[in-house]
Amino acid sequence: PAFKSKDGKLSSGRLLSEEEYSKIERLAVEKVKAFGDAILQGSYPIAPLQRDWGSACTYCAFRSVCRFDPSYCAVRKEETHSDAEILGREEEDQNG
Repeated sequence: PAFKSKDGKLSSGRLLSEEEYSKIERLAVEKVKAFGDAILQGSYPIAPLQRDWGSACTYCAFRSVCRFDPSYCAVRKEETHSDAEILGREEEDQNG
């Protein structure tokens, strides 16, 4: 991705190959379809994402009617994955 460095110059990190980008795009489409299918089947549990700063409930407009109880219901923890895990490849450049 492109970004501005501290001195204001335009720089870029490692870019994805066309194959890697296509794989990420396919994974995103699969996730969206899976969420859509779950909603259509009536299966979409209340499971807000918990982060270091709090949860999605903090800013939710539906808190008063949601009935989510953190002492009873589980929150989801944020999952992090390396580029290699997402792309299904071996760690290739350890130096950046």
